[in-house]
Amino acid sequence: MQRYYRRVMDFQTIIILNFTEGVQEMKTVLLAVVLCGLVVASCCGPWCKPPTRCNFEDCLGLDPMEARAEQANGSWRIVAGGSIMLDFGDKQDEAERAIEIIRHYKLDEQCFVGRPNPPMRYWKVKGEAPSGAMPGEDCISFNPDNIAVENGSGDWKIVADGHIILNFGDQEHEARTSLKIIKCYGFTSTCYVGRPDASMVYFRK
Repeated sequence: MQRYYRRVMDFQTIIILNFTEGVQEMKTVLLAVVLCGLVVASCCGPWCKPPTRCNFEDCLGLDPMEARAEQANGSWRIVAGGSIMLDFGDKQDEAERAIEIIRHYKLDEQCFVGRPNPPMRYWKVKGEAPSGAMPGEDCISFNPDNIAVENGSGDWKIVADGHIILNFGDQEHEARTSLKIIKCYGFTSTCYVGRPDASMVYFRK
């Protein structure tokens, strides 16, 4: 059986390939290895960054294109996939504005800290924070490096540069969890639909 030896230099690695009469078979194997390497490289590149995931999340998925505002028993609600996402009472204009926001950012997850009656709600798109801006938004920006949990007058709050972002009452655990989430996703703005007593609050970059 005749043998052929060939040296292949791959950067600093020298691979000695031992060819036999089945040269064509060896070529097939090498081609498969190269293709496999290309697939792995393409999936591990920086453009394939996996979505951010915090370890303490309670979220519900939705299709933003199926979300709609509808009235039931005198109350306007955002409904998606058979679930009530938000209740606006008699505020039809705020419910319709919320739908515009959900579709603009393509929000596909609503998340909660502490249910029922969560003191913090936030929304995500493809596992990340919404980003950019929308005309007519009511937002307050903050520096996520300057936020902290503070207790004042018996209430636990998330505060940034003297501005109260969220008030948690006596719920210290929820306040500290919410701070972790804000830092995890890099939120830089708190946005509102209807103030005071906003019927929808969302965070974005």
